[in-house]
Amino acid sequence: MNKVWGLANSKINTSVLSFLLCLISVESSVSQQLPFHHLTIDDGLSQNAVFSILQDSRGFLWFGTKDGLNRYDGRNFVLFQHNPFDSTTISDPYVTKLLEDRHGRIWAGSVSGDVNVLHRETEFFCRVPLNRNTGEKVTSNEITDIAEGPDGDIWIATKGDGLIRILVDADNDCNYGYQQFTNDLADNKSLNSNRVGNLFFDENQTFWVGTEEGLNQFHEHTNSFTRIVFETKHPDAPEISGIHKIASIHLSRAGDFWLGTQSGLINYDRVTNGYTFYPNKYEVFRYGWGSVNHVAEDHNGQLWIGTSAGLMSFDPVSKVYEYIQHDPLNPKSLSHNLISGVLIDKTGILWIGTSGYGINILDLKANRFKTLVRPVNRTSRIAGFSVRSILEDDMGY
Repeated sequence: MNKVWGLANSKINTSVLSFLLCLISVESSVSQQLPFHHLTIDDGLSQNAVFSILQDSRGFLWFGTKDGLNRYDGRNFVLFQHNPFDSTTISDPYVTKLLEDRHGRIWAGSVSGDVNVLHRETEFFCRVPLNRNTGEKVTSNEITDIAEGPDGDIWIATKGDGLIRILVDADNDCNYGYQQFTNDLADNKSLNSNRVGNLFFDENQTFWVGTEEGLNQFHEHTNSFTRIVFETKHPDAPEISGIHKIASIHLSRAGDFWLGTQSGLINYDRVTNGYTFYPNKYEVFRYGWGSVNHVAEDHNGQLWIGTSAGLMSFDPVSKVYEYIQHDPLNPKSLSHNLISGVLIDKTGILWIGTSGYGINILDLKANRFKTLVRPVNRTSRIAGFSVRSILEDDMGY
């Protein structure tokens, strides 16, 4: 990066030059200078552990927390919490996943396996009866994702109970049947794992299912799956579970199919089945901390990634990661490194849920210019500096 500053004196001594070089070094560390705003229980949020973020068709933001569902209009929260004496309230306040369907209904999955549907007109919840004939619950494990199919049926990913297809009755909003897909060790065309993490319908309405054991492509006409496994584990990384895990799926506006793994991103070619792996810095050290659990894309095509080790951004052109982490000395930094939800809203604002430290908000449009700041406690004879002129070089900087 070539930049030129015009200073009051035409001669720059070595001390000033060293100082400017330090500033350039600080400026290049973009990750520590992004000014986040925060929303917590002090602002009306029901709980600081935020596991899912949704923007609905009306512009409202919804947050699934450890203590209920929150609707946010930019100023105020409306809380939907469990009341054991009212069957029209949400049955489990620990909300893990959200979806708005084509009718504007809000689907909420929970840590206990309950699925609730909020009807906007009445603000009453319908509890989806996922029970066998014996009365036993089909889903007793966490709901990890929810997707709507092209026919209006709702698909539920679970952390141990496989994949559930909820058959929606258009004439009765609270009357749901279901179909369950699980792993069968004797059938290599069955779902490859009962620990399902994410669901995605692509532009051709092909249904993709990510699990602990890799990627699955669903075939509607046979109710079968094609299994796809990616080898991404570095040989020096420790042996842990989920080395083939697909933790997120994202189709970019450029048409790239991105898959999140334990230590980075895969660019997958759905025609040739070829793929390119882009590991992050946790590929070996602290393997698994950099699991790409959440992906959102901004208006410039930059990918924003939620992991257990902090927020990352990935440039699909340069193939370079940047790392954004909590700084205890900076009140405007990311509030916590354990990211549990990422969304970029219709205006380009980045919303980040954390596991216990509320919501972080970053206006990406407001951060198009990078600021040079004098390092704190940096030894120098200069208390500050003034920019007297600006020059654009031949490279456009």
